[in-house]
Amino acid sequence: MNTNSTLEKLRQLKLYGMLENYNAVINLPVQQQPETMHHLVALLAQAEDEYRNHHRTQRQLRRSKLRYDATLEEVICGSKRNLSKETIITLSDCSYVKKGTNILICGSTGSGYAKQMVM
Repeated sequence: MNTNSTLEKLRQLKLYGMLENYNAVINLPVQQQPETMHHLVALLAQAEDEYRNHHRTQRQLRRSKLRYDATLEEVICGSKRNLSKETIITLSDCSYVKKGTNILICGSTGSGYAKQMVM
């Protein structure tokens, strides 16, 4: 099998992550290409996994129809909101889910102001 047929076969099998990575590897100079076949296969499998995870996340974000494209770094913390960066960091690791801990957030809905957080 030559390179073009391999690329076409990956395209037919819809292994786009492997396709992109394999194409990048064959365009590298010989001294920078993976030394062993095992290393190459591992790189291709990892690339496919990352590609699928990325596209799954993007698909789920589109389906969720979130109103705002916000991140945790953009949350405004301060004494007025009774919210600190430490609280956000604690909540962001989702350890409360594993522990089965309930979180109660009190305040007017949609106001962005939390009176009290009980963890």
